Amino acid sequence: MIEVDFYEIIKDKQQKVAVMSFDGEKLSWKICKDKNIEDIINDEIIVDEKEIYPDKQPEEFIKNLYKGYSGTYLRASKPRIGK
Repeated sequence: MIEVDFYEIIKDKQQKVAVMSFDGEKLSWKICKDKNIEDIINDEIIVDEKEIYPDKQPEEFIKNLYKGYSGTYLRASKPRIGK
């Protein structure tokens, strides 16, 4: 199981707004407080000039989310890998 937390940044404070997980087969949400954030996060990310799509490369996608979402509004944590 791989999990990534998403934080909304408001006035230098972080608020957890979503948790995405990958169980070895598919991506899923454990928590999502805002449908707009879910829509944003489901788009492809660009890492090292390479597009990574959640539906085609889910494991690579979740492992690289923190590189694609490290901005001033929405940030992803580094992936937690567990059982």
